[in-house]
Amino acid sequence: MSGLVLSYVLYALTLWLGMALIRRGGTTKWGLSLTGLGLVAYAISLALPRLALEAPGTDIAPLTAALLPLPGIFWCLAAVHLLQEDAPISRRLQPFTPYVLVGAVLGAFGIAIVSSGGATWVISLALALSILAQVVALLLVGHVYRSSAQKRPWSAILVVCLFFGLSTGWLLLQTTNLIDSNSELALAALGFDLLLLGWAVAWLDAFEEGETLPPDLQRSFAASVVAVALIAGQVLLVMLRSVSDSAESWRSAMMLLLHGVTAAAIAFQVFVTPLQKLFDRLVGDRVERKANDSLRDAADAFTRIDTRTNLAALDDETFARLTRRALSHMSSLSRLTTSPLTRLPIIEQRLTARGAHNNSLDRALELRTLLIESIERLKPVEDGSPGTSDAWRHFNAVYYPYVRGLKLFSRYHANDLSEGDRAMLDWFRSSVPERTLHNWQTAAARLIAQDLRERGD
Repeated sequence: MSGLVLSYVLYALTLWLGMALIRRGGTTKWGLSLTGLGLVAYAISLALPRLALEAPGTDIAPLTAALLPLPGIFWCLAAVHLLQEDAPISRRLQPFTPYVLVGAVLGAFGIAIVSSGGATWVISLALALSILAQVVALLLVGHVYRSSAQKRPWSAILVVCLFFGLSTGWLLLQTTNLIDSNSELALAALGFDLLLLGWAVAWLDAFEEGETLPPDLQRSFAASVVAVALIAGQVLLVMLRSVSDSAESWRSAMMLLLHGVTAAAIAFQVFVTPLQKLFDRLVGDRVERKANDSLRDAADAFTRIDTRTNLAALDDETFARLTRRALSHMSSLSRLTTSPLTRLPIIEQRLTARGAHNNSLDRALELRTLLIESIERLKPVEDGSPGTSDAWRHFNAVYYPYVRGLKLFSRYHANDLSEGDRAMLDWFRSSVPERTLHNWQTAAARLIAQDLRERGD
């Protein structure tokens, strides 16, 4: 019985971590979302052996074979995105992520179909794919470690090592039947690794964004525990009362119900804000929907604001990094709301001077205005007309992507661009490599950070 409880807790914990990371990453932070997908696949895989143990007549071999390579593949792709600022090779591999995801899902379906026909070689193929994905991730990290002297690779290396350890543990779990032998020690070790993995990836993202992590995850975890206790707790109590061997089929159905209800309860809590937005789109008008979305985004971001950050005590490198992040979030008010720069003294002074409200939304809007003013100050004083000379590189690198909203390296862009914007878009694509633009934006962020500090003194 203790093995059942432990495996169920591990399943629920893994599922919660995966969904929380998917929600935090969304469609803009693939490193988090892919890590979450790997954890969700991992959670389902952990539930299958327990299902087979409680219901011996259930054929889980096809589904087990299909899920076998997925965590390793998802985490390999996550490593590619987590290392994006440190490895040029990682940035070159990122455009292929959607194709690899589609191929992995289709391959999993193919493995399940072939495995259901009794082909045992498919298991070996799934194992080989999982091991290959882990090796690729480790080789990528090794390349970054040798080519970069920055601090960030160390945190990414820790995360990828956790990826490797969990993938290896999962393979051992399937090949040695540890769950069948009720090894609580093995399950507890996996649970510790999962906690460490989820915390490391989320902390890495929070550190890069200048946000605080514990309140956001604590609120999500507490709400998930309450939801699971209210819904799945009732099913679990019924299962524990059923000890008759003649009720094997009934217990099998209850086992499926237990895990399904748990997944539904956690998903509803984690994705409650997107679900509310979806309902607004179905029943609300356009103006009301935009207002509600802004309020929900601000409320959702409020718990991630790190009020303990002392901006005056930050070194120049950290302040420049936060400025760089704020620049990249200028088009997203919900993300700009979480920036520690919204608590700059100059922002409070400007809001007070014009009698505006001093809330998170107004601070984010004022920060955006302040950043635009600092960007305008990057214009060369000796030449008032926009140009593409070297003197304009810092202004162009941040003004057009962040203020004008041009997608410089995307194949898709708006058709109603002005003549000037279209000319600059063509110039960037033909004359400025992506790495050069990244360096220009980093240098411009340092200048803007220096300007913000000087204006606040």
